[in-house]
Amino acid sequence: MKRMKLWNLAVLAGIMMNWAVVWCFAAEPRSLMREGVPQSQSAAMLPLEDYLDRAQAVWTVRIIGAQLGRPFDSRPGSVGWIDKYTYDPAGNEALTQNQGALLDDELYKWILTLQAFEKYGLDLTPEQLLSHWSEHQAAQSGAAGVARAVFQKGIAPPDTGHPRYNRYWHTTESLNHGGLYGLLMPGMPNLAGRVTRKMAHIRSYAEGADGGVFAAALVSIAFFEQEPREVTRKAARLLHPSTPMRQCLDQVMALAEEGKSATQTVEAMMNRWSPDYPAADSALTNAGLIAVALWFGEGDFLKTVNQALAVDYADSACAAAVAGEVLAAMQGMKALPARLVEPLNGRITAHLAKGQLKIGNLNVPILDLAKQTVALGEKILLARGGRNAEGMLVIPYEEAEEMQPETFDLCQFAAWWSPGWSLERAGHGAPGWGKRGVRGGTFLDAEVLATYPQNESRSVLLKRRIQLGENPSLRFECAADPGKAWRLEVYVNNDRVITQLIDGGKPMKWKGITPLEFPATEEEFQRFKERRRWEVIRVDLKEYAGQEVVLRLYQDVLVRDHVPGNAYWRGLQVN
Repeated sequence: MKRMKLWNLAVLAGIMMNWAVVWCFAAEPRSLMREGVPQSQSAAMLPLEDYLDRAQAVWTVRIIGAQLGRPFDSRPGSVGWIDKYTYDPAGNEALTQNQGALLDDELYKWILTLQAFEKYGLDLTPEQLLSHWSEHQAAQSGAAGVARAVFQKGIAPPDTGHPRYNRYWHTTESLNHGGLYGLLMPGMPNLAGRVTRKMAHIRSYAEGADGGVFAAALVSIAFFEQEPREVTRKAARLLHPSTPMRQCLDQVMALAEEGKSATQTVEAMMNRWSPDYPAADSALTNAGLIAVALWFGEGDFLKTVNQALAVDYADSACAAAVAGEVLAAMQGMKALPARLVEPLNGRITAHLAKGQLKIGNLNVPILDLAKQTVALGEKILLARGGRNAEGMLVIPYEEAEEMQPETFDLCQFAAWWSPGWSLERAGHGAPGWGKRGVRGGTFLDAEVLATYPQNESRSVLLKRRIQLGENPSLRFECAADPGKAWRLEVYVNNDRVITQLIDGGKPMKWKGITPLEFPATEEEFQRFKERRRWEVIRVDLKEYAGQEVVLRLYQDVLVRDHVPGNAYWRGLQVN
């Protein structure tokens, strides 16, 4: 996130402190919040006082989980018992210096989402929410940053989160955000899931959006279910069995029910899924880790959070926060250890971005955020046919129901990039995010297709069967990142017509960054992009004139004495 202007923080603080503002919703607009009110067979009862306590707990855990997880993010996990904050000069020490919680990127988006509902009403659209985030400097990096950039070019949600336009579509950003929608819709997991998927499409799709749906369902169900394993089972039911995330969750639950330990379950799950989703911030693998934490945490907050922190190279802050949110929604503030709550001083007073502490004129009481959440949650409930019976919310309780599947096959990129060509054996990778140093990933960047193999021993393949004319030729351009290389092989039928090293040149030098560190993600991506040396490849196909041929282009990353990396392709033409 870029440096937030002090006046922006002051504006946010002023808005957040003014809780007496009147909510102005349109009288009868149609929206997910109002359409299809279920004919519920049962009603759940939730005292407003209890709702407020649990809302305060969920907001508090959103902060605690991020604080505890930050030292382990994309690094080796914890091997000890964590029950206090680990202070460091650039991060958590702000808790003692400023007597308040740190405002990280996702917490800020939670706050701004409430503010957007306040501004636009229950009919808040993804476009309005993305605009609101952007206006307040909350969509500067990651999937949200890409969404903002393409939105400014005229591409609107849901496309801003689609793989065609957002290379981070499968990361944990929506998994981090889903708990807020579950908190706003207690006992209504199906509504929470649908709203989350709609809003997640700002910056996520398929596995990425399913992460948000899972988190929303977990929190929504936890209000009326006191067994974490049952919460996990029911929340997983929202996801279609054909989706990778549902299959991952089913694997976790099956292994646990067989009697496997937490460690055995994690290792089996990661061995199955991390080769396909190697990013440390993959929504799919982190959802699996959350399920493990809830299953083996036995309803104890610290045991649950410590299980989430114990895994190497994961999005530890996300896993700890989401798993903790479930217990907060289930048990309220009494579930949270005092030694983790007291240093927060009940408020948010500082902002952390890119590892650098920044303090502005921000002073937001956590209890006030909880009150605003409850006020909005009650309005959603009333719009859905519930009622307030003298301080007791009567909720049209929903049993979790399976949603329509949302999946994405990386091979689809070829059809958008160059119709007529197919793409095979491409891998998701980690295109510059999460655990740094993952060698590549497959995504589209405007007219450029980036590829990296799912399995390095089997090359990526671009393929086309085509009837050639009288004077045929093949032309395209390709490149590699600085310091990386790959081998291009071009076949016409079974004839290898080109073998060529595509070399990105010397590695880039980064001032002030040691060889054991990585530069800022977006800066690295943009500077690599500027340094690409495009090779023009021309193949004379006269020998095959008039024939139907199979053209094959291979990216082989196993090149002797070279570091593997992405292949970049553009301008593919057959004349």
